[in-house]
Amino acid sequence: MRVLEALNFIGGQVTTTHLGEVGAKWFTPDQKHMFELLRNLNIPMTRRVTMAAELETCSEIDEKRLSSLIHFELNRYITELDLRWQFFKPGNKGDRKSGPMSAYINHRLFFNDSRLFMRNLVLIISGVDAEHISYADFMRICYTAGGIKTLYKIFIEAPPGDVIEFSSNELFKRLLQMLDKTQFVYGRDVVEIHQYRSHVEVRDIANESHTADVVILAIPFNNLKRIYFWPRLPREMEKPLKKHNGFQYVATSFLASYTDGHWRRKGFNGDYIGINPLMICHEYRPKTYCGYVVLEQGLETLTRTLVLQKLAECYGNEMLSPLEFQQRSYDVSNKDHLPLTTPWSRVIWASSAAAGTCFRGCLSGAVQSGLRAAMNALLLLRPQLVTWKDIADVQCRDVPREQASVLTLWLSTLNLYNVTTYTAFIAGLIFVLNRFYKRPSSVT
Repeated sequence: MRVLEALNFIGGQVTTTHLGEVGAKWFTPDQKHMFELLRNLNIPMTRRVTMAAELETCSEIDEKRLSSLIHFELNRYITELDLRWQFFKPGNKGDRKSGPMSAYINHRLFFNDSRLFMRNLVLIISGVDAEHISYADFMRICYTAGGIKTLYKIFIEAPPGDVIEFSSNELFKRLLQMLDKTQFVYGRDVVEIHQYRSHVEVRDIANESHTADVVILAIPFNNLKRIYFWPRLPREMEKPLKKHNGFQYVATSFLASYTDGHWRRKGFNGDYIGINPLMICHEYRPKTYCGYVVLEQGLETLTRTLVLQKLAECYGNEMLSPLEFQQRSYDVSNKDHLPLTTPWSRVIWASSAAAGTCFRGCLSGAVQSGLRAAMNALLLLRPQLVTWKDIADVQCRDVPREQASVLTLWLSTLNLYNVTTYTAFIAGLIFVLNRFYKRPSSVT
C-alpha cells in the first residue's frame, strides 16, 4: 500500500505543536466513530476545562444596544432549524423549498447582526455563501452532521465539560506503528487519474506515475477540480463542481501564549465571538489562547494582526504582545453535494467533508468515511473478507430523538421578524379602516 500525502506530514487539519493542537481540537461524546477509535488505540481523552467558566463571554453582539433581543431571535431561529433538519435526509425529496438560504435568513431574522451571524454559520457549516445554497440543501448537510445545535456546540461554543480533547500526535504515532509496512510519499499532490479495466494509474505533481488496483481519494470535494480524470467524472459530479458558490474562503486556526490569562483579569472567561469577520476564540490553557478566523482566500496573511487587534479591544493592550503566535490555514470545504458514498469504478471517495454521513465535516466523519472506504476497497479486491461487523461499523449511530409535534413546529416559526411584520400590518389595517370607513348614519 502506498500513501501520497500532499503535505510534508500526515494529519491534514489536525496538527500538534508544543503549544497544543492547531486545527481541530475537540469533538462531542456522541461522535462514536472518533470515540471508539481513540478508545481502541488507548489514546488518553479528557473533557475540556477552563479556569473561570462562570465569567462573561466577550462578543461583538453584546456591544449592540439591543443585544439581548439579537441573542433571543438567534436562539429561536437555531432551535427552529434544529427541529426541522430530521426531515431532510439526503436522497429524499424532503422539503420542496428551493430558495437561497440567505432569503430564509432575511425573512426569519429582524436584526442585521443576527442575519450576519447566521450567514457566517451557514458558511462554516456548508463551505458555501448563504446566497449560493438552498434552504433544503443546507438542511441536508445538517442532517449528515448531527444537527445544527451539535454543529453550533462544536464550531462556536465548545462548552467546558461537553467536548473532548486528545493528542493528535499520539494518535498518528499509533497509526503509523500499525502501518509500518506502508510506504508514505510526502509533498505529492495528485494531478491525474486514469482508470482502466483492471487497474488505475495515478500521476503526481512530481510527474511520477503510480499503478494501483484501487485508489482512495481522501480530499474535499472542491479539490477534485485540481485533478484530471480519464474517463471524465460522471455528469452528476461535474455539475456541482462547476456551480458558482461565491468567494473561496480560508479558515485560519491559531494558538497564542501569554505571560498570564489577561482575559480573566478583565472579568471574561476567554470565549470570544466576532461576526465581521467570523472569529471564534477560547481559553485553551491557563495562559494560552486559541481560535479561528474565516477570511476570503488571499487575506489569511492578515490573521495575526486582525486577531490581536480584536482581542486587544476586548481584553486590553496586553493581548497585542503574545510570547508566541502559531497559525495554520485550511480551505473551507464545500459540502454542497450529496455525500460520495458509492465508489466510481476503482476510485473510492473518503474525507469527512466529501463522504461523511455521520458528523460530516467533523472528526468522527473523517473516521467513518475512512472505514467505509476501506470496506469498499475490500469489496472490490477481497469481498470474502468483508463481514457484517465491518458493514455495521460504518453505519451511523443515531441518537434517539423525540419527534416534535405539529404545534411545537409551528410555535418555533414565531420570531421577532414575522411577529413585528404581522403586528404592523394588522395595526395599519385597523388604522386605515377606522380612518376611511364611514359608518352609515342611523335613520330615525
